Amino acid sequence: MKNILRTSLLFVFLLLWDVALFAQPTGPGDTDESGILEGDDTPAAPIDSHLIWLGILGTLYVLYFFYNKRKALAKE
Repeated sequence: MKNILRTSLLFVFLLLWDVALFAQPTGPGDTDESGILEGDDTPAAPIDSHLIWLGILGTLYVLYFFYNKRKALAKE
């Protein structure tokens, strides 16, 4: 039971950590005189909240996998 609680808390922590991964606004030294970002680099891809859905779908897949494995072992 203690192991399940620890694993669940770690899962929730990693799922909610997504909020800290949003791109931060640029600092005062990152722009030129016109207010445009310096350089001709393409903008970085933002890390958005779709990671939560990916985590949920991954968890559901793992549960499905273990359910089928347990069912197959019960038939043997």
